Amino acid sequence: MLVASAALTLGLASTASAETTTTDTTAVHVGTGANATPMSSSGCNLNICIGISNVDANNNVTIQGWAYRTSFYGYIRFTGPQGLNKHAGPKTWIGGHGNYAYIGAPAIVGKYCVHGYFPDGTNQGTACNNVG
Repeated sequence: MLVASAALTLGLASTASAETTTTDTTAVHVGTGANATPMSSSGCNLNICIGISNVDANNNVTIQGWAYRTSFYGYIRFTGPQGLNKHAGPKTWIGGHGNYAYIGAPAIVGKYCVHGYFPDGTNQGTACNNVG
């Protein structure tokens, strides 16, 4: 069985109140509001944080990305094994975990990253963690 490199509590936002933005067929969700339960950070870099859940019974993980301290208008992008490359935005990402993007993905051994950037491509940070 695979495990995330840091033990975290699985936290999901209510899909009933979530927005969906994606460039492919698998949705990236945005969690906000009273029904949202963000997970703990497993790493931050500059102004971006990542959280990865423990592997569930179906061999999947949930990955969250959010603005660490400072709000910014732009994108959050997820990358990982087997060409994972999904993004949410552009939108305002509220600093201090005020909102977050999240995806569900198969728990494939490897490095998963969350990238934040302005519409002009200016980097807000890249936070990574391993599964496996």
